Amino acid sequence: MARNTTIRRRRAAAGRDVRIAGEKRRAANLTTDRAALKSADDKELVRLSQEGDHRAFEELVNRYRERLYWVAKKMVGNSEEARDISQETFVRIFKALDRYNPKYKFYTWAYQITTNMCIDYLRRKSLANMVSFEALSSDTYKVDFPSGDPPVGENLERRELLERIQSILDKLPVKYKTVLVLRDLQGLHCRDIAKVARCSYPTLRWRLFQARKLFKEAWERDFKLERDFQRFDVKRPTGKGL
Repeated sequence: MARNTTIRRRRAAAGRDVRIAGEKRRAANLTTDRAALKSADDKELVRLSQEGDHRAFEELVNRYRERLYWVAKKMVGNSEEARDISQETFVRIFKALDRYNPKYKFYTWAYQITTNMCIDYLRRKSLANMVSFEALSSDTYKVDFPSGDPPVGENLERRELLERIQSILDKLPVKYKTVLVLRDLQGLHCRDIAKVARCSYPTLRWRLFQARKLFKEAWERDFKLERDFQRFDVKRPTGKGL
């Protein structure tokens, strides 16, 4: 009787050891898999996602979630809408994985979906105005933007600067706004942006010049109006003697 009890205990202990060893192996494999996914390139992650590996798709989401959110944020000027657009982008990407062409860069495809959704949103809100200009080709105008929303505790001047930038971006025609956001805020190469915008490289370069020119003119015009109002406030009678 005592011998049988001892045998059962030994078997139970051996079973626990086997389970623990199995869990450790699975945890080690999972850690290895995660490390491998992080080091994999986008095309490999897409291939694994197409084969049903949800962790591979999760890695793609982690890589591009913030970048696509900021593209949407700068284009639509609304945090909530930008979040919805960036989330919907990944839903559309997941549904269209079987149609992805590996000869193109994944991020170009993702940016294209995001910007198209932003353009649709702007059109629905009647914010996309059409303006035509004579063709020019120059890099005279260059705009340097601070990127991202100010963190908690950021000074008032920077907040006002970012709000002013967003205000001017919102007034630009959507095709110029798109190229400014992707080139000067996201740092994409012009050839990649041309693929996103589905236009030729020379056309894209022309749009970039026009976009920077429009932004610079609007920026200077806004500052001039502000200075004029400040001078008016200084000269305005205080009311004494009236």
